[in-house]
Amino acid sequence: MVCLTEGRTARLSVSLLQRSGFGNSSCRRLLRCSLSLCFCSVSTHGLCQRLPPDPTLRSVTIGSSDLAPTQSLPISSVHGWPVWMAAADGSEVTCVAGTMAEDEVSGWVNPVTFEQLWLPQDLPLPSCRAAVGAVMKNGMPRYLFPCLETTVSSDAGRRAWHNRGLNSLPMAKTWLTFGDIALDDLRLSAYTQLLEDQVDAEVGSDEAVDAAVRSNSWKPVLPLTAVNDAVSTIFDVIANGPDALGEGFCYLIAPIDETTLPPIEVGSRLRLFLSDVDATPTSLDPEDRESWLWNRGECDLSIFSTTSGKESDFLPDVYKPLYLSG
Repeated sequence: MVCLTEGRTARLSVSLLQRSGFGNSSCRRLLRCSLSLCFCSVSTHGLCQRLPPDPTLRSVTIGSSDLAPTQSLPISSVHGWPVWMAAADGSEVTCVAGTMAEDEVSGWVNPVTFEQLWLPQDLPLPSCRAAVGAVMKNGMPRYLFPCLETTVSSDAGRRAWHNRGLNSLPMAKTWLTFGDIALDDLRLSAYTQLLEDQVDAEVGSDEAVDAAVRSNSWKPVLPLTAVNDAVSTIFDVIANGPDALGEGFCYLIAPIDETTLPPIEVGSRLRLFLSDVDATPTSLDPEDRESWLWNRGECDLSIFSTTSGKESDFLPDVYKPLYLSG
């Protein structure tokens, strides 16, 4: 096991937090937390664990039905919007803790992520369901996108945690303009493969690496799935939900019932697409440009293991029922 020094850990923590759009007070609090820990490189389930790299995504893009150049919005401008999570049947909707500005006072951190999903080593793998997200403005849907509902339970399954710390609430990097595609024609699909550095770590010679990279194809984990029920849930919540949904910008997430995905693996990449049933890709190779001329929403996540939370002397009280319950 190789541990980085405390000073190096501190510098990396500041870099990661600042690039995620957190305020200075959050940076200071989480920096104190991270100073009590070391980021470690270990081997788990045959995959090499390493510190998550600095994020590279700087903006979300908005797809266009005519394939014209897309509009983009800086991550910093969309990261702080409240996130409302609906039950799959639309029976209730709650605002995810940590996504409202006032939640910071209680010790919550904003869990929203557009690029990386972090899995703390001392928590079980989260349960995952495909979901449809809507960007709301003053109570009206402006954009739709695919995403992932991830939860870890505590209290014998009575409490589900969407916010487990930084980078635990996935969003999408590409949105569809609402109304560009007929809602009845929308389908959601998902695919996974190992990250390239994990392929390199599992094989030896250059020839073996080349062969492994070529064979590391995308594997479907969710076939084309209709999203009518999730869209209906979004409309039900808009009609009957709290007044706060009609105030400014926010996200509304509706999980798709019976779309539980296989357990996600550290060191893998997961991509979810929301597209027209008749305009799905013929290839997931980004170098194959012709296959990418299709209008889509996309959630693209790289999965990384992070240090244990329960070992920290500065774990915020709001997270203790999750990290200290076992």
